[in-house]
Amino acid sequence: MSNSLRDQLIKLGLATSEQAQRARSGDRKRQRQAKQQKRGGRAPQTEAARLAAEAVAREKERSRELNRQRQAEAERLASEAQARDLVVKHEIVRRPSDKDVGFNFVHDGKIKQIYVSPELRRQLVEGKVAICRTRGRFRVVPVEVARKVQPIAPYLVVFLSDGTGPEETEDPAYAEHPIPDDLTW
Repeated sequence: MSNSLRDQLIKLGLATSEQAQRARSGDRKRQRQAKQQKRGGRAPQTEAARLAAEAVAREKERSRELNRQRQAEAERLASEAQARDLVVKHEIVRRPSDKDVGFNFVHDGKIKQIYVSPELRRQLVEGKVAICRTRGRFRVVPVEVARKVQPIAPYLVVFLSDGTGPEETEDPAYAEHPIPDDLTW
């Protein structure tokens, strides 16, 4: 009885040697696949290995997040530098003259004053030009430039008039005495 079932079936004529050969090769293939799955598949991990894998995954995620933050910061700095260059490039050059008048505005809770020509002062009041601060200087720029810069770097735009001018007083006693818009104090 040392003969295997396969050999016994061949002797009895119930199976051919060809069928036995195919069955043997199929068995070997299945065994090989099972071994490969065991090696390559997920074997039950120990607690330490699982914790180490989780720590590596957390570190990778943290690294990705830091890279995203660095990239966002670099993009923000580049766009702010672009906004500063835009202000410097489109600055309306003010040449000092004897006719210059002071224009007062509030910056960081303090009243600041720049000297501009009467025409430029009128444009500031009407909202056609704006005042921006870059590189430690106040610069007068067209309102279109200030509106482009404001969403990118709002701290650069110091004064941007909406062109409405001073509000009207509702007291009828003072209705006939309007405050002149060129009043300097």
